[in-house]
Amino acid sequence: MSVSPKPSSLIVHRSVNSDGRLAVEYSWNEDRFVHRILVDDTEVARSIDSDAENDWPDSPPIQQISLEPINDQPTILGVGGAGRGHWSISVGRNPQQPNSIRFDIACRVKETPKFLGSSYRVSGELAIEAVVGEVVTEASLVRVLQRETLSGNLKDTYRWVYDVAIPEPELS
Repeated sequence: MSVSPKPSSLIVHRSVNSDGRLAVEYSWNEDRFVHRILVDDTEVARSIDSDAENDWPDSPPIQQISLEPINDQPTILGVGGAGRGHWSISVGRNPQQPNSIRFDIACRVKETPKFLGSSYRVSGELAIEAVVGEVVTEASLVRVLQRETLSGNLKDTYRWVYDVAIPEPELS
């Protein structure tokens, strides 16, 4: 079921890890879906999202979203656009690490991008690991940046993939 809500919509799409402690929630805000990451129902990170005037936003500008079963697992799929780019996302359980949630994001561009990545304001304990791309942390700001194109052409499709998880407790 694909959704392009009106600005007043409070629709939330939620994906959880295998034990239910880690969740990602998408909700509509102004002209796009924004998301937050929760541990034990407490927000630990929130996406930093630009406005409609920014051609290269801080996080993917997703305008349509659906929750679909993929390999018997609920997966959030979304698409959206800004400027000269078209984004797509897939968010769901990582089968190799069931206690994490994987974000797989791509952006097709028609010009060299000024910024491509996902940005978060982090307020709690959260592990973010890049599978494709690079994680950059500055105080409470965390960015996952793309570092490769799928074809090697600067005006093509860029991709970044990352896992979020609850940090393992340190053994003393």
